[in-house]
Amino acid sequence: MSTVKRPGTVVDDLVENLRERIVTGALAPGVRLSQQQLAEDLQVSRTPLREALQRLATEGLVIGQANRGMVVAPVPLSDVEDAYALRLLVEPATVAAIVETVTDDDIAAMEKALGGMERAGVSTRDFQKAHAAYHEVMLKRFRRMHPS
Repeated sequence: MSTVKRPGTVVDDLVENLRERIVTGALAPGVRLSQQQLAEDLQVSRTPLREALQRLATEGLVIGQANRGMVVAPVPLSDVEDAYALRLLVEPATVAAIVETVTDDDIAAMEKALGGMERAGVSTRDFQKAHAAYHEVMLKRFRRMHPS
């Protein structure tokens, strides 16, 4: 039996995909969003892509700029400060709860990711990927201990 997508799911999927890219930093604040390039990368036509970008604009994740199209919205410093304050409250207790379960393989994976972040001339995108890989090691441990 083949699965038929209901109307609107292409746009919904695009919104989800682009939101994830923005939130994770794969699309950094201030980056111009070329509709042509995004449509090619995501293998979609520009019509649903435009609708997805409009939805993201209503969420404040992208903004329209005269003669530039859409760009990823800047992140206010207060939001960054709030995120770090929250991390300071949550992360120490989380790490303490799972540190006994960390394996040598986990440490090796974290060291590899750290090396990727410390590499001379590392691009912002590669740094972000290495940073995510570093934290994903501990997140996997946490998910194993606390399945949803």
